[in-house]
Amino acid sequence: MRLITASLILLSVASSSFHARPSTASAPQVPTFRGSANYVEVDVVVRDRQGDFVRGLPRDAFQVLEDGTPQDIAAFSVVDLPVAAGTAPARTAAPRVEPDVTTNATIPNARVFMIVLDSLNIATERTQFVRQRVHEFVEHFLGPDDVAAITHIGHPDRNQDFTANRTLLLASADAFFGQKAASAALNTLSSTPLPVAGRSGTAANLNADADARVCTGQRALDAVTAIGNYVGALRGRRKTLVLFSEGFSVSPNPARDPCRAQEALRETLASVAQANVNIYTVDPRGMASEGADLLRIGPSATGPDDQLAALNKETKEEQDTLRSLAAETGGLDGVNRNDFAQIFQRIVDDNTSYYVVGYYSSAKTDGKFHPIKVLVAQPNVDVRARKGYYAPTSATALPTTPTNAARATSKELAALLSQPIPSGGPGLELRLAASPVKSNQGKAVVAMVVEVHGAPLNFTEHDGLFWNDVEVGYELLGHDGKLVAGSHDVAHLRLKPDTRQIVRDHGMRYVTEFPVAPGRYQLRVAVHEGVDDRGGSVFSDLDVPAYSKSPLVMAGLVLSSNGASIVPTTGTIPALAGVLTGMPTTARTFAPSDTLFAFARIWDNDAKSRLVHMTTTVQIPGGQDVLKYESDRDSRDFAPDAHGFLVGIQLRHLVAGSYILAITAREPTSGRVAAQQVPFEIADR
Repeated sequence: MRLITASLILLSVASSSFHARPSTASAPQVPTFRGSANYVEVDVVVRDRQGDFVRGLPRDAFQVLEDGTPQDIAAFSVVDLPVAAGTAPARTAAPRVEPDVTTNATIPNARVFMIVLDSLNIATERTQFVRQRVHEFVEHFLGPDDVAAITHIGHPDRNQDFTANRTLLLASADAFFGQKAASAALNTLSSTPLPVAGRSGTAANLNADADARVCTGQRALDAVTAIGNYVGALRGRRKTLVLFSEGFSVSPNPARDPCRAQEALRETLASVAQANVNIYTVDPRGMASEGADLLRIGPSATGPDDQLAALNKETKEEQDTLRSLAAETGGLDGVNRNDFAQIFQRIVDDNTSYYVVGYYSSAKTDGKFHPIKVLVAQPNVDVRARKGYYAPTSATALPTTPTNAARATSKELAALLSQPIPSGGPGLELRLAASPVKSNQGKAVVAMVVEVHGAPLNFTEHDGLFWNDVEVGYELLGHDGKLVAGSHDVAHLRLKPDTRQIVRDHGMRYVTEFPVAPGRYQLRVAVHEGVDDRGGSVFSDLDVPAYSKSPLVMAGLVLSSNGASIVPTTGTIPALAGVLTGMPTTARTFAPSDTLFAFARIWDNDAKSRLVHMTTTVQIPGGQDVLKYESDRDSRDFAPDAHGFLVGIQLRHLVAGSYILAITAREPTSGRVAAQQVPFEIADR
């Protein structure tokens, strides 16, 4: 840990700081989470006969029964988020340009979805169909503030952690591939059994096929349990798991349960119920019948009625597991349905408006299942909530927030960094930008810029100075979720009155750099201040290119402006010393009188190349250029120890509105191209 004092860079220029936002009188109420081991929280969806959410119900309209006994409601709140569905891009529109800055400002209005793709229990021939349905959900049903994650059961290397970046989500969806084990029932009906590892269709091998399905079911259920526990760490919001699966084979005969699938199903139901996770199941088979699967084995699929009945039984048993997961956790099942758009809409609706009730259970920590029933004193309504929970086995059995002993952060900062999604709400509003800016001994040096909204920051006055201690920490997680790097600093702010006013008006900035090997990461940043004991966190996906293995590579852009220098800044980025004009900024809205600077780190590894043609354009959404700058650069300018490419743009030439800044490097001899784009806005005069 380093103890640092804010260095103030204060110039009388136009500001590019946080913009004031109108008050949100209708902002959703944030449920209060109680941490006691016997505290039980239940999400309740109440709908009328038309399927619309019933608003305005008071606390005394609800009654909660546990084990048939009425409970005293200790906490009550309603969540009613703005309705803003996503819109798929038009076919003729330019490719989507994702923001390069992430913020936690929209988290209070965000719905959160964990999309689980069960590779082990979806047939290969339905791979493309599942990809299309996930595209449909992401493009049409996620709102602009919503975040989602995608987990591939059986292929964690294809996972995408929680993000609002639609491009990353769709790329993960496109990596899905179904690999469901062969059906023993289908093989029984086929004169030429489906090939499974080169085996013939003997009775022993058919039993082996059935055992393989049970074992993959157990593996998938164990994965759902782990995913549910991860999502269960979310606080103050509905925890939703959208499971794409054809269900799980579980043997009703313990003697034929080689992989304890029945036990895995019970453990999954117990775990997700305790974590208050709602599961929505989506069966990609749609209106399933034995005929659909018989097509897999062709005209030879004939046999006695009892064999066809066995296929029906196998399908029904799989679907029943999906129904159980949804019903027991307060979700909905999408089984035997082709109206996937209606299923998705219901998932979004349930996560838009709901009540949260909490009570302290008198049940002992006995590890037993305790049924819950929620009653509402309102006629003609449908009430849906989880059906119960499994009590912990001891007062210490509830999961606690994990911490990393290697980091000496405060417990408040550790808790913020350990959450699955960023934390906003009544805490601190943050913006984060990070990009590789240099290479050094096989690693990239990443510049990280964090800006804190200053208006909510309060101070205590001592001898004419305004005091607050602000702790900033970051963690870099690998694609496997393991900690790769991390650090934290404490800024002891001791500000004069005029400086305090500048912080209030323009916020404060923290900058640093760190080395990291090429790869995909999630960068988590948290900030906590001591006066009001408030904090916030913001996450970003970081892609560090293998700059030494490709002939021409460009990392993300680092932006600055004349107005950025007014924001008080602490920390340093030595890799940008003497390179970038002004201070790096996370602002992407600029005054029309400002000058915008963009820095691009480019690696040209082709020894034969001597010329790189650089093109900088400012485009309106849709791709039309409104400004264009071109120049030829010597490739030695992009050597590892060189400064890179810097361009300045006077914004007075542009009208207020939304734009895209694009920088392209092209080798004329080879035709190789590297490019980066950043969206930005110019404010009204």
